Amino acid sequence: MSSFYAITSIPMKALLLLVIKEQQQIPHEMDAKNELPSSILLKYMIKFKRKIDIALSTLS
Repeated sequence: MSSFYAITSIPMKALLLLVIKEQQQIPHEMDAKNELPSSILLKYMIKFKRKIDIALSTLS
């Protein structure tokens, strides 16, 4: 239930926008590693998900 809340919450949407914006600023890094944008986005989401889970657990 908490992961569903995290995905639909406003802070999560703001974080997604931030990640997408940051991703667009590093196209040379994507080319160098031959990675799809989605794989870079996934790496950011995995990294931030841990922080979000910690934050949610302290709130509840």
